[in-house]
Amino acid sequence: MVTFEITLTEEQAWRLFDHANRQGQTVSERVAANDAQVAEWEWEQRREIAERAKAIAGTMDFGAADVAEKHDDHYVEAILESKGVGEQGSTTEAD
Repeated sequence: MVTFEITLTEEQAWRLFDHANRQGQTVSERVAANDAQVAEWEWEQRREIAERAKAIAGTMDFGAADVAEKHDDHYVEAILESKGVGEQGSTTEAD
């Protein structure tokens, strides 16, 4: 266990003391219980985010299916397209 001192407003201190008292706990027990509740809530939030991410994984269609394997080729192609260079290396604009 680690002991430390914190500063609370008078309202925060009374609210914490009152809540602990109503739960039949010491202030230290109430703080530890709150910490456990926050940790559980954070874990649940992370789980929900992971579930949402898994649910949408693979649902987007970005065109080519081989982007992971041919990333460099697609990157060069995108750069050339953005500069107006066609397949044969010539510009698509009228010279």
